[in-house]
Amino acid sequence: KAASTAWRRSTRGTSNARMVLDRVPKGSKYGLEEKYTEVDRLQASGDFAGALAALDGDDSAPALARKARWMGEWAKGNKDLDTDAQVAKIRESIEIAIQAVERDPEYAPGHRALAMCKGRIIDFLGTREKIQASKDLKDAIDKSLVIDPDESASWHVLAKWNVGLGKFGWMERTAIKLIYGQLPPASYEEAIRCFERAEECWSNSCNLYEMGQTYLLMGKKAEAKAAFEKAVAASDELPVYREAIANAREALAKNF
Repeated sequence: KAASTAWRRSTRGTSNARMVLDRVPKGSKYGLEEKYTEVDRLQASGDFAGALAALDGDDSAPALARKARWMGEWAKGNKDLDTDAQVAKIRESIEIAIQAVERDPEYAPGHRALAMCKGRIIDFLGTREKIQASKDLKDAIDKSLVIDPDESASWHVLAKWNVGLGKFGWMERTAIKLIYGQLPPASYEEAIRCFERAEECWSNSCNLYEMGQTYLLMGKKAEAKAAFEKAVAASDELPVYREAIANAREALAKNF
C-alpha cells in the first residue's frame, strides 16, 4: 500500500507528452483485451503500482511496452530519486522496450515505447550520446508509423523530435552530421505538420498545447494563441488532458 501511494504521489504532474490509453493497432492479433483496458485505467488514474502489479508475469509485447513506458515516466517525474537512480530506471525501461520490440516487431506501441524511453534519457546524456539517442528515437518512431500510420501518439512523438532537433546548437549539429551522416530534415514547420497529423488521428489537448508552444518558438503568436485556446476547450477526460489544459491556460496568461 505504501509503495502504491508513493507511485501515485510521485507521478502527479508528469510530462504532458504522455498518451495514457493505448490503442491496439489495426488488425492486431492481441485484440481489445479487457485486461489491458483495466490496466490502462489504473495507470490513467495515477496508480502506477497497481497497473504494474496487474501486468506482473505477463511478458507479451503489449505488457512489456506498457511496463517500459510507465517505468520511464515514473522515473523521469520522480523528484525523490537522485539523478543516478533516475538514469538507471530509465535505462531499465529502455531494455524492457527493446524486449517488447523483440517479442513482436509488428506491434507498433512497442516501437513507440522504445522511442519515448529514448527521449526521456536524452536530457541526462552528453552531446554525442544525446544525438545517438535522438537517432534511435527517430528510427523507432518511424517503424511505429510504418506499422500504424494512424496512431496519434506516434505523430506526437515525431513532432517533439522535430522540435528537439530544432533547438540544438552548432556543436550538437556537428555531432548530428557525424552520427546521422547528414543533417536530417527536422524543423519547427515539420513539427507543426506532425502535430496536425496527430490531431487528425486523435484530437486532444496534449497535441494542441505542444503545437502552441512550437508556434511560440516560431514567433507566430496568433497561431500559438489559437492553439492554446483550443487546448483549453478540449476534453478533460484524462489526467494528462487536464495537465495540458492547465499548461495552456498558464501559457495564455503569460504570453497574451
